Amino acid sequence: MQIKLQVESDIAAKRYLATHAGAAKSLRVIAAGGRGVQFPGYELRKYLTHDGIKDLFDLYFDSTQKP
Repeated sequence: MQIKLQVESDIAAKRYLATHAGAAKSLRVIAAGGRGVQFPGYELRKYLTHDGIKDLFDLYFDSTQKP
């Protein structure tokens, strides 16, 4: 069974780079509906621009709640 959560991301480049550099291993965001979700920061690396990461993402998790 797959679980789909929609999250809107507005992460400053500096904050994301701190995550990617190892200061924090994961990102925690609030999904639509108020549910908090935590996932590895490298999952969003390909979306990083000079302004950061600003977009709407659909996250899919399996029954073990892993992305």
